[in-house]
Order: sequence, then C-alpha cells, then structure tokens
Amino acid sequence: RSLIPQRNNNLGGFGTMRGLAFNELRGDQSVLNNAELWIGSTEAFMINPYLVLFLDSGFARPWDPITPPTKDQWQKFRGIHTSDLRHTAGVSVVADDGDWRLSVARELNAVQADWRFELRLQTSL
Repeated sequence: RSLIPQRNNNLGGFGTMRGLAFNELRGDQSVLNNAELWIGSTEAFMINPYLVLFLDSGFARPWDPITPPTKDQWQKFRGIHTSDLRHTAGVSVVADDGDWRLSVARELNAVQADWRFELRLQTSL
C-alpha cells in the first residue's frame, strides 16, 4: 500500500530545499542533505549578523497512488541514485540571536531557474 499523504515527505522551501517552491517534491521515498557554512563571530569580527552559505540536495519519489506498490516492486526497489538528486544553493544573512533570517537561493540543475527570496521571522512568546 502507498502511504497516506500525511506520511509522505515534502521537500522544497524553508527547512528543506530552499531554492525550490514550497513542497515541490513529494513522495514516500526520499533523501535530503543540507550543508551550511556559517561565517562571522561577534567576538572575532564585531558584527551582529552571520553570513551563511548553503547547498541543499534532495529527491522525493512517490509511488503511483492509483496503483500501490506490490511486494515484487518493494523487493526490486532500485533505490535513489546521485543522478536523481536536485541541488539548490544560496546565501543567508542571519541574526546572531536567530530572530530573523533573509535567504536567497536557486536551483542548480535548471539553467533558467528563478531566484527565490525568503524572510523568516521568529519570536519568543
């Protein structure tokens, strides 16, 4: 049986693949990697925000919802290969207290991919 939609993985947008549209990749077979390089230190550079360079890679493959996978399909699962992955990269400026983050990113696989901007605000209640 295929998984109910709430159990599928949704990749794209903040927290997953920042250069893709929100939940652009959906499926019950997925892989995700986020790598970030944080630059800055209030002690060393006397600056408040951090500069963050990031690279996100991922893939999600759904089973056909009309035809759930058979036992034979599960046994012959071909896996997810590096050629299946989509990659996004970008840069963020992040407050040292984590209250805000401004990011810009785009997909690397598509030559004409759009740049996506994102502002995340966080507050304590």
